[in-house]
Amino acid sequence: MRILHLSLLAGVCLLSVGDWSFAADWSEYQTLSNRITDLTDEYTRLSNQSPERANTKKSIEAAVAEAFDLRQKIQREEIVAARKELDAIEQRLNERQQDKAQILQNKVTEILSGKELAWPISEGREKAKTESGRIAAGDVIAIYLPGVLPFNPPNQPPTPPPVTNFDSGLVATGYPIVVHTDGTVQLPLIDRIQVAGLSIREAEKAVANAYVETDILRPEKARPMITLIPKHGSN
Repeated sequence: MRILHLSLLAGVCLLSVGDWSFAADWSEYQTLSNRITDLTDEYTRLSNQSPERANTKKSIEAAVAEAFDLRQKIQREEIVAARKELDAIEQRLNERQQDKAQILQNKVTEILSGKELAWPISEGREKAKTESGRIAAGDVIAIYLPGVLPFNPPNQPPTPPPVTNFDSGLVATGYPIVVHTDGTVQLPLIDRIQVAGLSIREAEKAVANAYVETDILRPEKARPMITLIPKHGSN
């Protein structure tokens, strides 16, 4: 899958060590969340007055505090990534400003040859598409689902997902999957899932439901992360 990941996303730059740290933190957060769920199940099974129940509650409190701190760290890292994206957009604006004369000359030539005045889509609109747009046949989506993509042996912590940073600043977490012409994606262990026409959040819910309904994952562990990779993300 790593070879597929690199070949499908040719022309983009991989994240630095700090960005891999972001992926590791996110994976650790998922592990903590699963641990809290297991501890809560154990707490519910224990009798009200047992010492074990009190100790389990303390473990839950400690895990929740750890999850809070880790969430704060992750969100700070997201702020850093957002600033990098804004810096990249500003750099492109500055470069275009410096090349203004040539750009205008090329645009006038295109108009005189019969083409319409059509400026390229902005990075901001492209990013908005990745967040709120609908998935279509032919799109590439990055999917990370702990325990499935990538596969993990039982009782082992989740493997950090591959993370890719585009020149535009977009961060894609997970393994690239092509949406087939019929609008479906093929994922491990289950039948194809229809994702064309869905938003990112709807697609995540569809993937989660597919693994829960086939008894492959418990509901609390079926938490896919999906990123829509823009077709011109590396430009």
